[in-house]
Amino acid sequence: MPLGHLRSPARRSHPHPHCSSRRRSRVSREHPPHDPRSPAERTPPASYRDDVTEEPEPDRDAFAEAVHELVASIPPGRVMAYGEVAAVLGSRAARRVGRIMATDSEGLPWWRVVRASGLPPAGLHDRALPHYEAEGTPLADTPPGADAPFRIQRRARWMPD
Repeated sequence: MPLGHLRSPARRSHPHPHCSSRRRSRVSREHPPHDPRSPAERTPPASYRDDVTEEPEPDRDAFAEAVHELVASIPPGRVMAYGEVAAVLGSRAARRVGRIMATDSEGLPWWRVVRASGLPPAGLHDRALPHYEAEGTPLADTPPGADAPFRIQRRARWMPD
C-alpha cells in the first residue's frame, strides 16, 4: 500500500506546488541573528534621514489649532471624548488629540476632554475633580479597581451644532 495517504494535508497543499519540501531552505524559517546593540544604537540619527525638516508640518499645526478651538468651546459641565473631538474635526486620530491635550493644553479646559468610558484623563482625576464639582458635571462612582474613583455620566456628553 502506498504511504502517500499518511502525509498531512499541509504538505500536499504547499502554496507553490512546483517546490519540493526538500528544496526549501531552513534558513528562511529561522530568526535573524540577535543584534546586541540597543535600539538607540541601531537607529541612525535623524540627520541621516532625507525626510526630516526643521519646520513642523503645516497640517499638524492646523489640526492642533482646531483641537484647541473645539476644546475651548466645550461648555462648563459638559465633556467630549478624545475620539469625539477627532471625529468632529474629520479625523480618527483620538490618540493625537490626547497627545495635544497632554503636551499643549495650557489655558484650555483640559478636564472637559475625557476617555470614551467617561473616565477623566489618565492620572489626573485628583486635579480634575474640583473642576467637575465647580461646574456641576454629573459624576458616577466606579467599581473598585478602576483607574479613577468616578466617571463622568453620559448625559454630560456634548457635541457642537
